[in-house]
Amino acid sequence: ENEILKKIESDFYSKKRPPIQFKPKKNNALDFHFGRLIKDMDVRIPIVHIEKNKYLIGCNRCNCSLKGDQVLIRVGGGYQRFEEFINSNQKQMEEVLVTHMKNNQWSLPQVLEKLIKG
Repeated sequence: ENEILKKIESDFYSKKRPPIQFKPKKNNALDFHFGRLIKDMDVRIPIVHIEKNKYLIGCNRCNCSLKGDQVLIRVGGGYQRFEEFINSNQKQMEEVLVTHMKNNQWSLPQVLEKLIKG
């Protein structure tokens, strides 16, 4: 447990920037708003576009949409605002990512590649 917390601190919080930066696509409103929120909230877990409106957020493949300037994450039968989703799930996702890294001897990019592929 303590070892995992130390690895989370070193991998996600030891530098000014997140370990894997979000790269918004040009002329994509959803990506623009993701980028703004990630920066404003200092989100440290990786967020990667997979296809269409599907993103890997931390360790979860999520369907996302934009309503006005609100980024919404599909959760169960409804939607949750990105800010609420991150606040509720970020710590758990950090633990899952670090556990994958530790158990499989993988780097964070290797873990993300496996999660993106499903």
